[in-house]
Amino acid sequence: MVSTPVYKTSLHQMASAQEFMHDVLNNVYPELFTQINSIVSAIELIQTDHSNSLLVPLAKKISNEMDGLYSMEKEVLFPFITTLAADNQKSESCKLFKDTKVHYTAMLRYINELKICLTICNSQDCSPAVLSAIKESVAVFEQQIIFLQVTKDKYLFAQFKSCSGCKAIVS
Repeated sequence: MVSTPVYKTSLHQMASAQEFMHDVLNNVYPELFTQINSIVSAIELIQTDHSNSLLVPLAKKISNEMDGLYSMEKEVLFPFITTLAADNQKSESCKLFKDTKVHYTAMLRYINELKICLTICNSQDCSPAVLSAIKESVAVFEQQIIFLQVTKDKYLFAQFKSCSGCKAIVS
């Protein structure tokens, strides 16, 4: 169930904004969706009547936030960045970037809750090996989500944010 990293930072460092976004949408996200769907499926298999009852809803919340992040980037943020890149401009406000990051932050919160639930999960309800594999898959998924967000922030979003509008709002 554990997979290798789904992208390479070096490719994104040299990619144009358009290439970067295309790669994220068409290569990275499909792999991440495969990973979270595998985690949800594995958790559904180990859940019995009342044991581990929080696991499936938490895993599905992670999946829903992943859907929200993907949709927000595909339909709103990436087209906005495409326009900025075409006009060789920076955004005057970070609102769209922040609106998108809400899904990422919620996903991390649910991942942490899931990891806690998996830690206290009654190992009598499932094989320790299966439980260990699920925990490892969740950890790998979390690492990849964090790395992807950091990579997007550093190599894509940073070049299109001026944050001058943010400073005016705070002042």
